[in-house]
Amino acid sequence: MQVYSDWQVEKMGKEYRNDERWNSIKLRAGNVTKTYYQYTVIMIAILMTFSLFWPTNILVRLDRVLLILLLIIDLGHVVEYLAVKRLDKVM
Repeated sequence: MQVYSDWQVEKMGKEYRNDERWNSIKLRAGNVTKTYYQYTVIMIAILMTFSLFWPTNILVRLDRVLLILLLIIDLGHVVEYLAVKRLDKVM
């Protein structure tokens, strides 16, 4: 999904020839993606805090944790793509 979203954003950039409007769209989409990652970090911190004070131990396999983190990072690219599509229609 990351490859497709990056390819679509690159394609749109070539269509608009990196004009001022396109730079504004990319900047706003970057802000949306940054907000997504900030809320993701906050949610992980809250979950880690709850897990510290949970009465029983929670065992999670490392490969599951890494897979979930990879999916969260990949979802950031999808969020940026959707923000670009939305802002392209609005602006």
